[in-house]
Amino acid sequence: MTRKVCLSLLCCLCLLAFSATGWAAERTYQITETELTRLEANLTRQEAALLKALDLQEVQEQELSALKGQLQTALSELRQSKEQVESLKESLNTVLYSIESANQSFEKYAKEMKSRLRAAKRQRNGWAAGFVAAVFWAAGK
Repeated sequence: MTRKVCLSLLCCLCLLAFSATGWAAERTYQITETELTRLEANLTRQEAALLKALDLQEVQEQELSALKGQLQTALSELRQSKEQVESLKESLNTVLYSIESANQSFEKYAKEMKSRLRAAKRQRNGWAAGFVAAVFWAAGK
């Protein structure tokens, strides 16, 4: 039984010794003061770069928000312009139809006037011929 106790004590001591030597602990490193200073300087530079990047990101997000607003305004203006173009197209088509209708009316009026002028010319020529005939008839009598 003493042998078991001794063996148990020996195992416990071995476990304590192994845990103290670093099997259960993290690895440790030794660095010089120069290396520590260099690492701290690197950390400071990286922190400054990170702050600068965060500031830049904030500025870019603000610019993006402003650009989104401008884009919405431009899209709204584009929609209004398209509606105006469509309205103007409809107005133009109405005007073109009116002009075409007026041209047809003028052509019809011109034909009617030509016809009246021809009729008036024929009537004038008929009266002139009748007058000449009456003058000759009266002269021959």
